[in-house]
Amino acid sequence: SREALELADYNIAALGLNQSARTLQGRFSDIYLLKHEPFNLIVCNPPYHTRGGRKILDAATVAYEPDRALFVEKEDALVHYRDVLSGLHVGKLLVPGGLLVFEVFGDNVKAVAELMAAMNMDNIEVGTDSRDCIRTIEGTFNPFQNVKAHPV
Repeated sequence: SREALELADYNIAALGLNQSARTLQGRFSDIYLLKHEPFNLIVCNPPYHTRGGRKILDAATVAYEPDRALFVEKEDALVHYRDVLSGLHVGKLLVPGGLLVFEVFGDNVKAVAELMAAMNMDNIEVGTDSRDCIRTIEGTFNPFQNVKAHPV
């Protein structure tokens, strides 16, 4: 959303990162179409709850966050993770060895880790927040991981 990008741009400027960081607006499903040079780092916090998952969220989260930041449009909680991971190859989003960091929910971390491994991500690690709850998963992009050598 434009509002989320404005806040991210404000934070980038406040941290003095204007020369090394930028934001891009687009749909997760079209991320591979964005015109850019490959990134060294991508940090992505996609919506990852289904509407049925609303009951597991605390009231403060639901009151503070807009619905489109929390809930996927259909019942596939992993749709945006798949879109971004597909874009790694098709759109050359990350340089080889580049780092991808997703925000995750504890219930989906195993499935996201499996998606990342299937899309040539190495060194997959889970991070926790100040309450020791699973909050992030990261990995490095290795586009040559599953490439088999062809005889000359």
